[in-house]
Amino acid sequence: MIAHMAFTTVVLGLTLLNYYVGRKNVLYPAFLFSLIWLVVFCLYTLPMIEVDELGIDTLAVVVSGVAAFSVGGAVVGRSRNARSVAVSRPTNPMAKRVLFFCCLTVLPIFFLEIRRLGAVGGLDSLMISARAAIIEAVSNGEKAYSSPFYTAAPMLAIFTAFVFLIEAGDSRKERAWVWLSVLIALAMSVLTTGRTFVLQLAVGLVGIRLLRSRRASVGQAWKYVRYPLIGFLALISILVPLDKDLSNFSGGVTDVLMNFVVEYTVEPLAGFNYVIHHPSEYEYDPNQTFREVMPALARISGSAQMPSAMPDDFVLVPLPTNVFTVFKSYYVDFGFVGMLVAMFLLGAGQTWLFRKALAGVDFYIFVFAISLYPLMMAAFDNQYSLISYYTVALIFGALYFFVLRGTSQGARVNPSIPSER
Repeated sequence: MIAHMAFTTVVLGLTLLNYYVGRKNVLYPAFLFSLIWLVVFCLYTLPMIEVDELGIDTLAVVVSGVAAFSVGGAVVGRSRNARSVAVSRPTNPMAKRVLFFCCLTVLPIFFLEIRRLGAVGGLDSLMISARAAIIEAVSNGEKAYSSPFYTAAPMLAIFTAFVFLIEAGDSRKERAWVWLSVLIALAMSVLTTGRTFVLQLAVGLVGIRLLRSRRASVGQAWKYVRYPLIGFLALISILVPLDKDLSNFSGGVTDVLMNFVVEYTVEPLAGFNYVIHHPSEYEYDPNQTFREVMPALARISGSAQMPSAMPDDFVLVPLPTNVFTVFKSYYVDFGFVGMLVAMFLLGAGQTWLFRKALAGVDFYIFVFAISLYPLMMAAFDNQYSLISYYTVALIFGALYFFVLRGTSQGARVNPSIPSER
């Protein structure tokens, strides 16, 4: 316990340092990264949570990873941004409205696919049954949906909502378009039966809104995010019994929600502790960092076929978990030093995006909003390795901001966002 408190104090120091290095901006990636780990370390000490004790080596590895991410951000943060030059607002609102009506058209089609999956799952509840069918398919190495079209549908809806918020004006009509796009994206996210897309949507929208509203400090940001946060937690509380089979859980709703708090915050770190203390079990694991692209590269090069990405096996800590924080894949694939290099590069890259977004360029605001999701999931799993998803996001952003909206408008600076000098 003494060692845990000592390392927690170090993370607290890194969090405060990053807050000031990031000029008291709560969206500074290294501040968010260290803050997330500070919360996890604190939750780990609560007596109500039954979980394996962390080894000193695990604590040292995690804190070193947080420090490496912070150093990467600080190195990039030393450079100065060019001054922003405000240019005219986009003159092609038809492009985003076409996207809106595409999403609106796809929504009932996507619902029919979820209803089909609900019939396959064989349970009484539509959402629970559909989720069971999706999990079984993914566990067997199969596709979750009958067509890639359904995989892309929630992504398109979320990207469209981001575009509407980034370009939102002050008129009531503009705000109505934003709310409608967000509602469609939310409906599509809920229909996926998981919480991944809901979190992506919520985190991205809050990030964009904070950038546009100039609410940078902790106090200013809290005044804005407290009500969206309460709404998000309430929505998750409603969704848990709607799309997850709770027949194996004992206790009331409060006990179930507490279980999920532990599952999403504390258990992954305990799982990573297991990985560090059982290295022989992961010695021959296939590469997890590039798991999405390795099979495709193997087919292109004609080399031996590599297995597709599969979920990790469960371990007992003592509760079962198959998620191991952002560190696991880099630690297993490249060792301790390689993990530190990866954290440094992620911190540097995300800080570079952050500074570009602060300059007010719409394309980079969009990309930074996308990047907030893996950052917020760092204590849960490595979502930075979803290379295909981020490739699709980059292609969408480039096509919209530089082609559909017009090349001269794609790189416009948003006048509502102050640039750093």
